[in-house]
Amino acid sequence: MSKIPKFTIHQGAKTPRKQEWEDNLRGKIEVNHQIQADTINDLENFSQDLQHISLVVECIHKNYQALLTENHH
Repeated sequence: MSKIPKFTIHQGAKTPRKQEWEDNLRGKIEVNHQIQADTINDLENFSQDLQHISLVVECIHKNYQALLTENHH
């Protein structure tokens, strides 16, 4: 009876297919993190824009009220 050698893959060893899958997954995770960072940055910028618009509207309102008051006198 001939013995057939057994090949075992240790947990640390990676097949090319598994390595490709892990590299692909890492790439997707990195892209996902970049999208999250960009989204947070966009939201912060949008929040600042809204605050600026709010100040502009408030100034327009005050100027309009002052103009109405001036016209009534």
